[in-house]
Amino acid sequence: MIKKNRFIFILSVIFALTSSISYIYAQDREIIFAHENFNEILAKAKKENKLIFMDCWATWCRPCIQMANTAFKDNAAADFYNTTFVNAKFDMEKGEGIELKERFQVSVFPTLLFINGDGKIVHRSAGSRDAAGLMDLGKTALNPNERLGYFEENYEANKTDGTFVLNYLNGLKQAYAPYDEVIKSYFSELKEQDYVKQENWNLIVNFVEDYNLPVFKYLAKNKKVFADKYGEKIVENKIEQVYFMAQAQFLRRNFDQAAYDKNKELILAEGGDLAKRAIQTTDVYVFQIQQDWGNFVAAGNELILKMNYSDASRINSMAWTAFQQISDNELLKSVINWMEKAVEITENAAYFDTLANLYFKTGNKDKAIENQEKAIKLAENSGEDVSEYLETLNKFKK
Repeated sequence: MIKKNRFIFILSVIFALTSSISYIYAQDREIIFAHENFNEILAKAKKENKLIFMDCWATWCRPCIQMANTAFKDNAAADFYNTTFVNAKFDMEKGEGIELKERFQVSVFPTLLFINGDGKIVHRSAGSRDAAGLMDLGKTALNPNERLGYFEENYEANKTDGTFVLNYLNGLKQAYAPYDEVIKSYFSELKEQDYVKQENWNLIVNFVEDYNLPVFKYLAKNKKVFADKYGEKIVENKIEQVYFMAQAQFLRRNFDQAAYDKNKELILAEGGDLAKRAIQTTDVYVFQIQQDWGNFVAAGNELILKMNYSDASRINSMAWTAFQQISDNELLKSVINWMEKAVEITENAAYFDTLANLYFKTGNKDKAIENQEKAIKLAENSGEDVSEYLETLNKFKK
């Protein structure tokens, strides 16, 4: 029995190793790109009646490099793209790429373009994709009724069709293209009582981002109508997020306090508790920009402990900033209260790790160890790498 089990084990190891080696060596093809002379690439595409697939990238773009090393070297993706498209790859910050960047209005990297033989973009997307996603993207580009160009060409005739508009907006969002005017135009044609319909709620929750839009003002004023149908939490989260983003646009390195305060007054004048909480959140970040840590903690106390704030991820981010930047124990003890609330909202390994580090920094070694052990257990249960958590625990125990 022992020999038999040993024999089976050896066969299993050999099979596993063989499978791994076969996979490694099987991935021996990659997408073949042309890197220069776009006019020749265009002529080739027109002659062969194919679309150009163009990867618009930059040398500093990590997602670009990751995709080049993974999705572009996947056999299935390589075979599909090499036989279906004329593939081109241009650094948008060098040589011919600089002119192509302007010509095709590339503003984010990576941008993936599909261009016909006449030089017209028929489909585009932005952001990195894995091999399966890349193949799906190519298939969409080949479908005349699914690619972005179709929706652009047929928009005027269908701009009141909710399903059409939703698909168009999804395409624009994938391409990192502006869509404010599309959403504004769609809702301007509707009666207010129709805003609450399911197809329109889908558009509101995914694409309405301007608090000045009449549809958003209607949502904020009639939140109970929407909450009764779709749930209070999702409706309130949407309203608060729009107010937050309207104010967060001012949180830049060249911070303009006067512009920030003016917009803040406008939002607070028309909004209720959700607007106040959104503004309080951005106020915390203002004090972070200004490195005013006393007011940072005071504003955080007001937001997290008194205003029923429940975004555990953002609480954790604020608390970690405090851990890194603040040395005053009394201030850090207030931040510990933030994290105690965060782990009540969501039990997450990273949150317990932040809490543990705060306890350790304020001299409470026992609570630090206790919470770090909880972080490790949660990480193990979710299959996360626990090496850094263990290293931190060992530091606590010294």
